[in-house]
Amino acid sequence: MDSFIWGNDYGETVSCLVRSSNHSFGNIELSQPITSTSLNHFGQSVNLTLFMQQWESTVNMTLKAATKANTSSVHKYYSAVHAKFTEFADVYMMMQCTPDITSQDCKQCLGDSVKYFREQFRGKTGGMASFPSCLFRWDLYAFQGAFVNITRVSAIRPSQAQEKGSSIPEKKGISMHTRTITIIVVFIFINLLVFIGICKAKARRRKLINGLNGCSVEYSGSDGHFMLRFDLSMILTATADFSPENKLGQGGFGTVYKGILLNGKEIAVKRLTRGSEGGIEFRNEVSLLTRLQHKNLVKLLGFCNEADEEILVYEYVPNSSLDRFIFDEEKRPLLTWEVRFKIIEGIARALVYLHEDSQLKIIHRDVKASNILLDEEMNPKVADFGTARLFDTDETRAETKRIAGTR
Repeated sequence: MDSFIWGNDYGETVSCLVRSSNHSFGNIELSQPITSTSLNHFGQSVNLTLFMQQWESTVNMTLKAATKANTSSVHKYYSAVHAKFTEFADVYMMMQCTPDITSQDCKQCLGDSVKYFREQFRGKTGGMASFPSCLFRWDLYAFQGAFVNITRVSAIRPSQAQEKGSSIPEKKGISMHTRTITIIVVFIFINLLVFIGICKAKARRRKLINGLNGCSVEYSGSDGHFMLRFDLSMILTATADFSPENKLGQGGFGTVYKGILLNGKEIAVKRLTRGSEGGIEFRNEVSLLTRLQHKNLVKLLGFCNEADEEILVYEYVPNSSLDRFIFDEEKRPLLTWEVRFKIIEGIARALVYLHEDSQLKIIHRDVKASNILLDEEMNPKVADFGTARLFDTDETRAETKRIAGTR
């Protein structure tokens, strides 16, 4: 999330910047600018073409001064000009860049601000266009009261082709008032968005903690992946002390049970057999599945390693595994060719992801019908990564001394 607002105190020309972002500063930012303009337009009695010629001269003068870095001042890129036009009212103009960008970036940023204002608000009697890295302002009155630290420019003469007698309507106080209100509203709106975002994040975390009493968040690895660590007491409550009635199936390294958390969420709990090689499978699966996200891979919600127990907690997939349909005469007719094709395609997508598209290169090594879970819409989810093998990104083959997978 990236938000910003330029503002200044009364009596000051130099503006201050309030900015929040989810990435570091220091690079030029040219997203959609924040703008505000005067409500007034130049009347038909004003020769707008001639006025814009003098306005452009003031722009060039202010831009040149602003992009000349002043390392002796806290305001590295800054310029304010009070220009007197011969046939029009005075123009006040200010340009400012953040000190963390280069002079060239400052020039580009201010150039884009001026261009945007010129294209969108030509004919207005003042206004502002700003990016996170720069601010451009001009008006027919001194900004916010006393216009200090400025360069005063003598009358800028129009070209000989200028028509005489053109003038600008008298300056209206409503312009400053309206722009001040606009800036305040924008600032409040941005802060409101940030506040709502923080509240939602806290609410989600609170709901998770309240709903999963007995869970804590644990980070896994140096790359910042995290998952839930479940308390054993919570697992026992969810599965009714691993009741046989909740047993979903059994594999080489453990037994899978259905569980229901305190918030009503259904889970699948894999209890690894003590004294087996399940410890290797446990570490392998936790390490891999925390870094994998794909709709055709089973989701690992968390784990528990407490009191000599090693337990993996997965999302609950209601239609069990593919082998329950293939080898069951009553369920087999549900596997129409359309359903079979969807299952085959989903498995293929999961394997392509593991082999080519994920941040890791993984060979599953035990793809079989009992390791393909089916959700309520018969979408496949590849499961059981206990014997999976991690490859280097440029590695295409490897040798092993140990047989893995199911015979």
